[in-house]
Amino acid sequence: MTMKQPIKIDYDLRNQLNDSLHMPLECYQCGSCTANCSLNSIRENKITIRKIFHQAQIGVKPDKLVWDCASCKFCEIRCPRQVDIVDTINELRKHAYRRREIPQEFEPLLWNILEDGNPFGESQSLRFNWAKNLEVSTDLSDKDVLLYIGCANSYDPRLQKVVRSLVNILKKGNINFGLLGNLERCSGEAIIPTGEEHYLDVLIQDNVDEFNKYDISKIVTVSPHSFDIFKRLYPEFGLNIEVQHYTQLIQDLIDKSKIQLFKTEFSQVTYHDPCYLSRYHGIIDEPRNIISSIPNIDLVEMKNTKSNSICCGGGGGQIFRDIEQDNRISNLRIKEAHATNSEAILTSCPYCIQNFEDSIKVNQNSLVINDIIELVAKSMKLEVK
Repeated sequence: MTMKQPIKIDYDLRNQLNDSLHMPLECYQCGSCTANCSLNSIRENKITIRKIFHQAQIGVKPDKLVWDCASCKFCEIRCPRQVDIVDTINELRKHAYRRREIPQEFEPLLWNILEDGNPFGESQSLRFNWAKNLEVSTDLSDKDVLLYIGCANSYDPRLQKVVRSLVNILKKGNINFGLLGNLERCSGEAIIPTGEEHYLDVLIQDNVDEFNKYDISKIVTVSPHSFDIFKRLYPEFGLNIEVQHYTQLIQDLIDKSKIQLFKTEFSQVTYHDPCYLSRYHGIIDEPRNIISSIPNIDLVEMKNTKSNSICCGGGGGQIFRDIEQDNRISNLRIKEAHATNSEAILTSCPYCIQNFEDSIKVNQNSLVINDIIELVAKSMKLEVK
């Protein structure tokens, strides 16, 4: 008879987790998290969140599946005990990082941010190339608003169209804004899922010191992930500047009649809520109000929407990992969008756009993928190349 190996208890891990979070012990193993994990609807190797939490409770080295979480918080809104599941998973990742047990994709990502200021290893000197011929200022001495572009939007040609559209809209709305240009560095949101702590603190402090040099009243972000880290972590390092996602600013421009919108080529669209806007920060109405302000366009909701929206699969560092096509949750979301008979799926997050574009190509779907910014630019008859 084969004897099973005894389970090794790591008392230091157990005590550190329960002292730092006080949350694993709140879990009473009902399993609703595992049942509601969106990733488990498309993959055979299920993420058993209940098991991961039980391991945390008793001090057992966590399962490697802890790295597959997309940090969408869908499990949290269904948790009857309101356990901070994503925070616990991030804490488990920190402990794994200290043992240097991280996915192979994350090590070069960290070096790229350290050396080049972005996770892609692109040259810092090329960060501002997207703004060529746009006539935007990097002199923030007399500006009210700092527009923070972010890494993906700065280097991805597809996403550069989004930020060029936003710049033209803000200029049309007479917003007194500027950019950091090549001085802009990663916000740090890409570091959080790797479990690295110390360089994250250094990077945040450096960014806060840079932001505080200027007499700006507001920072506007394009990415919900940058918005999230600026709102949640940066105040701990001395940031006392208002932070907005661009959807909040665009709605304000519409409400104050500072921009005028006309009909576009679309008559029916659907909208995908990015997790880091809807579930993390409750920004649900603003995108829909923007869409509804455009004449002759109908917004048709998908089956899962608003705070119940299915994740695109890009959060939690998954956007930087090589995910098999059959295991991409964005495929499921595209199917939901297609079922609405809409001409386009709109969103307001660069990672969502990247994942949806990939799924459209693989599934040969005719849906148009647009950021809300692009729709607004079209509605304003702005020519964006």
